[in-house]
Amino acid sequence: MVVKEQIEEETLVMNLLDKIKIAGGEKISSDILYSFDRDMEKISMDVTAARDVTTVNP
Repeated sequence: MVVKEQIEEETLVMNLLDKIKIAGGEKISSDILYSFDRDMEKISMDVTAARDVTTVNP
């Protein structure tokens, strides 16, 4: 179970990094950053944090 969680977390982080690169990387504008932040808030509502997952509650 731990390996699966690690893979899911790594995939999530890689996807986030890709989105940041597409949005402009270090040169990202404030408007795009605001939009990106709003999108990340929506995603965070859909994802179960690893700290909240146990063997009893996968």
